[in-house]
Amino acid sequence: MSGGKKSRSASRRRSGRRQVSVAEPLEPGQQAQAPGLSLRSYQVGALPLVNRILERMRLEEFFREYLPPDDPRCRFPTAQALLVLVRNVLLSREPVYAVGGWAARFAPDLFNLWDKQVALLHDDRWGRCLTRLFVGTDPEFILAVVRHVIAEFQVSLDELHNDSTTVTFSGAYDEAAEEGLRLGRATHAITWGHNKDHRPDLKQLLYTLTVSHDGSVPVYFTSHSGNVVDDTTHIASWDLVCQLVGGPDFSVCGGLQAGQRGEPGSHRPAWGAFCDRHAAFSRRRRAVPREGAAVPQRGSLGALVRRDRRRGERDRSPVRLRRGGTQL
Repeated sequence: MSGGKKSRSASRRRSGRRQVSVAEPLEPGQQAQAPGLSLRSYQVGALPLVNRILERMRLEEFFREYLPPDDPRCRFPTAQALLVLVRNVLLSREPVYAVGGWAARFAPDLFNLWDKQVALLHDDRWGRCLTRLFVGTDPEFILAVVRHVIAEFQVSLDELHNDSTTVTFSGAYDEAAEEGLRLGRATHAITWGHNKDHRPDLKQLLYTLTVSHDGSVPVYFTSHSGNVVDDTTHIASWDLVCQLVGGPDFSVCGGLQAGQRGEPGSHRPAWGAFCDRHAAFSRRRRAVPREGAAVPQRGSLGALVRRDRRRGERDRSPVRLRRGGTQL
């Protein structure tokens, strides 16, 4: 009797334990079977085009050169794993836990992988690889990649556009409430500030981007704590752009806050020319229209630029700069 009670209680304890499900290992492609036949198919998509661009960027070489070296016991190089993530961001934007399943649908050789390596694509590996990227990313790494891309694709840096926005977060993020250090690197504070999504109740980070006028190619980006004011972020960005260009021989088109406090010209004469696009836009709207031309009442500055380009009047665009000032 007692033995039966013990066995039943032990059974209840075992059944009450949390059941841990083990995910099946990933297999490349999809397999269809019929009596005596089997067919394995793979997707291709736009990966050959993306691979050609990544090859010209030499991104894998830069990863291997600047990131911390892999452990000799590592069965999957960090550079290859990060390139899988890059392709996913460009083509699909799956969450981290689903990147392995996404990659398994494609032919492994498109990722420069063997069939057996597909089973190693799991979120733990992505986490370790992203940690190594966080530790190894520094200005030297960014400058090396950008300089090579500029030379390889012949991107013009005569005119640059700079602006900032906010990345809004929903949640407490208590561990990121203050700036600090993690793995020897400075971390930002996810906190409240001037929210450009008009959500002052949510926390944020500040994101600053510089692109070229030649095709809007991203040249440099950086992030800051959520309570950082925009007009204090441009000095570091433009100093780095000076290193890329090799001097101050360039023009910058930015928002109103970029020209406040006399940043570009008054106390830093080594910078290039600066144009406030909001002021230029206002002057353009007040200008006397040509005969038969409609006066733009609403719309973005980009719409004006695109309209002028269609009419073959690119030089009259309010954001087309010349050394020493703005041509309107």
